Amino acid sequence: MSIRILLYALLFTPLVLWTPLDFFFDSTKVLYLMALAELLLVCYLWLLVKDTRWRPRLNAVSIAFWIYLAVMILVSLLGVDPFHSFWASTDRINGLLFWLHLAAVFLVLSSVMRSREEWNRYFFVSTLVALAVGSIFLIWLMDPTFWSDSMGGSTLGNSTYFGAYLLFHVIFSLQIAFTTHSPRMKKYGYWTAAVFAGLILLTSALAAKGALLGGAVFAMALFLLFASKPTRMKKYFGLSLLVLLVVSFVYVWSALLFDADSRVYQAFVSASSGARLSVWEIGWNAFLDRPMFGWGLENFQSAFIDHFDPCFGASPCGHQMWFDKAHNSLVDTLVTGGLALLATYALVWIAALRRVWQASVSGKFPRAAALIFVVFAASYLVHNLVEFDVTVTWLFFVIVLAYAGSVPSADPSEMPTPTPPRRKRLALSLAVCATLVLPFTLYHSVIFPWVTNQTAAVMAAATMRERLPLYEKMVQGSPVGIDFRRVFLAGETAKLAYKLSAQKRDAISSSLQQEFRMAINGLEQSVSRAPNYLRGYDLLVLMYLTHARFFDPGSIEKAEDVARRSLAQNPNNQQAYWALAGVLVYEGRADEAFQVLESAIALNPEVADSYVKKLVAFKLLGQEEAFDAYAQWILQEFPIVQATVQPIVDLRPEEEVDWLYTVFY
Repeated sequence: MSIRILLYALLFTPLVLWTPLDFFFDSTKVLYLMALAELLLVCYLWLLVKDTRWRPRLNAVSIAFWIYLAVMILVSLLGVDPFHSFWASTDRINGLLFWLHLAAVFLVLSSVMRSREEWNRYFFVSTLVALAVGSIFLIWLMDPTFWSDSMGGSTLGNSTYFGAYLLFHVIFSLQIAFTTHSPRMKKYGYWTAAVFAGLILLTSALAAKGALLGGAVFAMALFLLFASKPTRMKKYFGLSLLVLLVVSFVYVWSALLFDADSRVYQAFVSASSGARLSVWEIGWNAFLDRPMFGWGLENFQSAFIDHFDPCFGASPCGHQMWFDKAHNSLVDTLVTGGLALLATYALVWIAALRRVWQASVSGKFPRAAALIFVVFAASYLVHNLVEFDVTVTWLFFVIVLAYAGSVPSADPSEMPTPTPPRRKRLALSLAVCATLVLPFTLYHSVIFPWVTNQTAAVMAAATMRERLPLYEKMVQGSPVGIDFRRVFLAGETAKLAYKLSAQKRDAISSSLQQEFRMAINGLEQSVSRAPNYLRGYDLLVLMYLTHARFFDPGSIEKAEDVARRSLAQNPNNQQAYWALAGVLVYEGRADEAFQVLESAIALNPEVADSYVKKLVAFKLLGQEEAFDAYAQWILQEFPIVQATVQPIVDLRPEEEVDWLYTVFY
């Protein structure tokens, strides 16, 4: 009973939120899921001690999944940053630690959920949760001020993730409709499938809408081709639809990838600001660097920085200069796991589709349900050509695989067999070990990340006495998200130092210097572990520069050393030039500073931020005439930066300007 309660509790993951956590829309869900997974595994092992008939069943789907997991472990160990591959970042805690927990979920689901009735009950509860999530979205739709942080994504925090979540529930509803014997449940399945489809159309999730509409056409084609009462007309019409769908797919992607003048290309660039195509190109080049095993799980950001294109920061690549995902699961998989991970991912889907289809051919599974499963697989994979998976969608991906593995089979090797006494003793040993280890794993994978990924608590502290213990806990706490916390809090430390008056700064000088030391030590640890962690370098330069400004002038030498190391590794990234320019401006080396800034501008003259940095340099160096003329020129040429430039222009002569150093970082 406890196992089933925990399995059903997993379905409530989309509703779980705790706002004090960093990136709470996703991080809360991950930690909740991992806690349940650990409890599930321990309960399951004790179930095996009591009754070994529930032991794992090996079939093509489960074997493919375990191979997939093994390759994940391999590519993570061989990647550029195994530490980050395992623990991941706070905003996307989907590294190897997460996957080990998902593997436990798959193990228990595929072993315990064995009948069609059990799965229908499971899908029924999941659809009820999805209706609740959808209801919250509808409230937001009627009143966007109700929950502006949700970005049209209800409790998932993003409309794209919400759309993908709804896609899963279209199939769950239709599986209920096509596999149940209850007329009432059939009606419920059809009704909820229509509701979820309607919700998708109401969202701004373009990929989910496209997958839904394409899936509808594909479903129509398959149902005509495999009709229970086939006719030549049905087959002809079904084949025509299928050919039309394939031709449309090929045309869209060929136009998107090879014809920059096409309407398809222009529409896609308009919808995605042009960034995605450039990110995909970077991803492809990164894949070619490490084609077999990739860069390691969750290491796309490292690949992106190493292959950075100066196009980013301006049209046509968009104004965003940081990407930790390719927004294309195919590219993401190739970059993070190479051909090895892509092959095993394909193997998992082939095994699932083959098992479902064979069951329908043998009459053990309804043909309509099998066709819908095929449609979902195609729709989901096409959807992920322009998006990527997150915690909730990965969870339901695993649920779908476990469901496919539970489809009835005539293979005699899957029938229950007597369990040797030796295996019973092994089950007891595993159960005891897992129970003893549970407090340790629960603390380090759930509790410790929970209490140390609350950077808002640091900012909310009323005094330095309250702030410092929290600060130390964050910068030296759980490995999950530690790099993000160090970078974020370092920036807050610099802002605090510049914001305080000289009198207040002197009053807390000792505590503030202690905070600086913690920030610097943490960032030094991050960049030493990940040698091309550009964000870490940038904030480390700012820390040393600010420390030199207020406490120890000798720190400026360290700032310059770090900035030059960063630039040597990132000669095509404007951000590395900006960091060095800030140091040179502080030292009063105007000619060198402007030379560095001109080099940044030369990388891409369309990047407005490079000109803003040059404007700030004029201000900090006291060149007021040049500042006024340059400000007027920037506002005329780049109206987009007015919100940044105007407050600088409006500074009065008596106002402090040292805070402008933070603009370089």
